[in-house]
Amino acid sequence: MKKRSILSAVAMLLVSALVLTSATYAWFASGSAASASAITATVANSDGTLLISADGGTTWKTAVAMGLDPTDEDDAYGDFVESTLVFPNIGSSAAGRLIPVSGTPSSGSITFMDGSLEGTAFTSKTATAGWVKVLLKVKSTVATTITVAPAFSTAADFGYCYFVVNSTGYLYGVGASREYFPIATSGGTVTGVDSNGNAIMDIGDSSHPVLAAQQTTVSQGSYDITAAADTSYDVVFYMWAEGNDAACTGAVASSALSCSVAFTKA
Repeated sequence: MKKRSILSAVAMLLVSALVLTSATYAWFASGSAASASAITATVANSDGTLLISADGGTTWKTAVAMGLDPTDEDDAYGDFVESTLVFPNIGSSAAGRLIPVSGTPSSGSITFMDGSLEGTAFTSKTATAGWVKVLLKVKSTVATTITVAPAFSTAADFGYCYFVVNSTGYLYGVGASREYFPIATSGGTVTGVDSNGNAIMDIGDSSHPVLAAQQTTVSQGSYDITAAADTSYDVVFYMWAEGNDAACTGAVASSALSCSVAFTKA
């Protein structure tokens, strides 16, 4: 209980951060990795009627945070539970690691593909690790408009956040109008040839897998939920290092992705 109190207090000061700790020199290079250090959300709430939950609606608070050490399975979830903080490989030898993957947002969700380059030969399949998904619930005890305000920033050109509110997704990256072509989703293996040798699969390659539709980032803003009294609403976000972004080449000594989510009501 004491640990929870300390964690909640610290959560008011933290923003979520995914800190890139090793050099990323080519797409899906074996040395590419990022580590997740925190995920937080808070409410500005003077009368106690607005609350958020990180454990699927069992516990309601005004501030929530991921555990202090995401590489430690016993301390990874904090206010969250395993079903609301989906972070493949926690508790394994790759604990806390984000491996560059390719993400295709669609209909308020996202599908990830991972892959490898051996020389110029490329293969990709559905990703089972390397990304993080966070589920928050928000409710008000009175009917009101709840404003959801995410704040995403990244020093990595290939860092992205897909934020979903009211079943509508908003893609954030390095500023608005940034574009990338993700690897198309597939039930099996996708193959191709990196004929132009730039370490990604793109429309300039003479032989490439079918690429998904071009993705374009938007300006950050706030989003309203018309909330009925005592009704919970889901807010979801995904964070990852985009593997099929041309900017994911060249040495990167240190970079960070961060996202804090603030809730207010009318």
